[in-house]
Amino acid sequence: MRLPVVSGKEVIKYLSRICFKHIRTRGSHAFLKRLNLRIIIPLHPELSKGVTKSIILILEKIGYSRKEAIDFIRSGMLLTTLLRF
Repeated sequence: MRLPVVSGKEVIKYLSRICFKHIRTRGSHAFLKRLNLRIIIPLHPELSKGVTKSIILILEKIGYSRKEAIDFIRSGMLLTTLLRF
């Protein structure tokens, strides 16, 4: 499955829907936190494949499958199976 191409602002908006809190911004990087997980998102128009993969890995740590994580990043839609806290 191909990785989606998204911007940093889009990813921050999507992650905030699943309880990630925007802690601070330093330069062109936003710091988000959820419980004991922390993620740094570059505020670029297009995120690189490596950054997208790291976001998917964090979502997998929360309990999402790889396909669910990719679909979530691609669409930003909260599916019933994605409502995990």
